[in-house]
Amino acid sequence: MGVGKTFGEAFAKSQRAAGVNLNDSGKVLISIRDADKVKAPDIARMLVDKKYEIVATGGTARFLKEAVFLVKWFTRSTKGDPIPLI
Repeated sequence: MGVGKTFGEAFAKSQRAAGVNLNDSGKVLISIRDADKVKAPDIARMLVDKKYEIVATGGTARFLKEAVFLVKWFTRSTKGDPIPLI
């Protein structure tokens, strides 16, 4: 368990303590429920600034695209659809 002023800080501390090496860049999958999508652009901006590429599920990808983010659209495999890229 990590302790911090924010969830992100506490999570990062817990991962470091567990020996998980968090990358400085890479690819991140984002799937956010509708009620929380208002926060998505801030989260995405932070990740893009840290050199992460964003992959998002359908509704989240559409929302982020409207907020002027370049994202790849990820379709959950349970739906059986191909994975279109945006």
